[in-house]
Amino acid sequence: MHRRPRNDELHQPHVQESGESARVPAIDVDPPALFNLITFGIQDKHYKIVGDNTISINQDGGYKTDQGWVFGNVLIGYLKEGQAPDTWERTKQLNETAKRPEVNGFNFNTEPYKTESVNIFAVSEQYGKALNTGSVDPAKILPKYQSALKKAGVEKQTAEMQKQLDEWLKANGKK
Repeated sequence: MHRRPRNDELHQPHVQESGESARVPAIDVDPPALFNLITFGIQDKHYKIVGDNTISINQDGGYKTDQGWVFGNVLIGYLKEGQAPDTWERTKQLNETAKRPEVNGFNFNTEPYKTESVNIFAVSEQYGKALNTGSVDPAKILPKYQSALKKAGVEKQTAEMQKQLDEWLKANGKK
């Protein structure tokens, strides 16, 4: 017979002596509660409920994720103070009425430009992260990055990508 695990069992590793793979106890948590727990933390410690489906984040609570879009469907989560009550309804409508870009489905064939692709990637790895995080002075590093991209073949590859895209659009009746 199946029984619900006790709270102390939820945090203990469970290993079978018989050699069977470990089993995780079933936890009865509804999706919004789990989503809000992962996204905002623990109620009354990391946030407080201040209205109908609205919370106030405790800035000193020690839980800083607040990135629901990473964890799942934000439409089932709490609203934060200052967000309009119809935020999720408007978001849902925007999602439902969004138009696909006409280039949806296009894939650039890099085969003829493997060398350039590898070189461009290497240059991007060398400079991109530092520039994107503000770790370096862009006035000094950006020109070096742009010059290195040109040497790596970015202009040649961009021209080929545009050529392939134009052909794809024409072949798919989009232009």
